[in-house]
Amino acid sequence: MIERRFSTRLLYTIAVPKPNLPMYSGDWVIWFAERQEQNKAGRIQAPLPHRKFQPVGKIRQEVLQGWVQVALVITKEGKPDSATVLTPAAPEVATAALQDLLSWQFHPAMRNGQPIDVDAVVEIPFGTAR
Repeated sequence: MIERRFSTRLLYTIAVPKPNLPMYSGDWVIWFAERQEQNKAGRIQAPLPHRKFQPVGKIRQEVLQGWVQVALVITKEGKPDSATVLTPAAPEVATAALQDLLSWQFHPAMRNGQPIDVDAVVEIPFGTAR
């Protein structure tokens, strides 16, 4: 599914060490590709989550179990945008995952020292450690 989503673009992957928050059970995986490939010269640096603005809604922690994949745009300002859940999930889990991811601020992806917009899929493991 990931390869299909990015079939015509160069795809990058990064594992982000588990944030030090109890709702996450493991590392995040981020797949990303430049939204508009204008210049293939130069190295791309991955977008990285660095700040969370609000807690996951008022959903019970025991409901947040398993992993969720969310497709989104990470803007050159480091803001998540246009997020949609890709994996089958109960409505309350999908809503919590979207609210959670949209509450993060990212260091934007960079090419040649300039921030760029990227399409991304983020896999977030929720719940107790696997």
